[in-house]
Amino acid sequence: MQKQLLSALLAGLLCFSTGALAQSERHTQRTDMQVLERLMTFSDGLQAAEIAVQLEPSGSGMLARQIIAPQDTLAYIFKQTTGFVLKNNQAHPGLEVWVIDSKGRVLKHFPDLYAALPPQPMGRLQALSLSLRPDTLGLTPGQTYGIKARLFDKQGVGVLEFKHYFELAESVKHPRELKRESVQLNPVVRLNKQGLNLKAVEMYDAESRDPMLHPHLKAGQEAALVLRGIEGLKTVNGKVFPGLEITLLDTASDIVMHASDVFTKETEGLDADKVAEAISSSLRFSAEKHPPGEYLWALRLFDKRSEAQLGLKLWVKLQP
Repeated sequence: MQKQLLSALLAGLLCFSTGALAQSERHTQRTDMQVLERLMTFSDGLQAAEIAVQLEPSGSGMLARQIIAPQDTLAYIFKQTTGFVLKNNQAHPGLEVWVIDSKGRVLKHFPDLYAALPPQPMGRLQALSLSLRPDTLGLTPGQTYGIKARLFDKQGVGVLEFKHYFELAESVKHPRELKRESVQLNPVVRLNKQGLNLKAVEMYDAESRDPMLHPHLKAGQEAALVLRGIEGLKTVNGKVFPGLEITLLDTASDIVMHASDVFTKETEGLDADKVAEAISSSLRFSAEKHPPGEYLWALRLFDKRSEAQLGLKLWVKLQP
């Protein structure tokens, strides 16, 4: 079936494409709210077999606990949508979109991104989708945002809504564009800064030194996390006294591994310049001890001579 790509709207801020909408009678049954990780849906009249959330162009599937780079393209795809009232075998969809902050406050509102779309013959349509890039919407890195969308029938009363929250990474350039020596922050890492700061978080395969954007590890494979350009540690006679707490949790929040301070023996302090340059941590899974699945790798860098600290967390997936 032919797929039709519609032109971008609003100076490239948001774009959409259209595809097949199967014909059916309008449903009046009201369905309950469904919570799928950070995607919440509600339907009344219009139905979709699935609302897929993915990054483009990789096409990776449903994004759970997703941290998005500012230059990623985030796509929402309505699959097998039914329930439109047809006139002359044509459907006429509309799409209202809100960009909201973590408290639900509206930052941007687009009444109908399908306003320029005329009624569409059923045979010409395959899917309905919405795509956006955070860096075109004026959003602040390091914050949580949401997209609320309402697909509606202009020839009936059916609606299909969703709301999706994501975290915007503290990165101004996509990691796939960065060189190994770059000082940009890796977007899969979530930061919580309280007095300490850094210039870069780099994650590599420890053996190949290839950058890791979405860390999927196999048993025995070692991932290295490097913190560069550390600032804020109190200096005493050219020495600093950092602590580094490391915790590994499973999806049930059970502790798999915990080290309260890997620098506990460094009682005389460490060279301030060397610590400022880089501190690293590594992770390796054992097939005997760790079942496949997702794990939260959490680090807390703290200053033993002050209250300053810096928290980092990222999800890693252990593949079968």
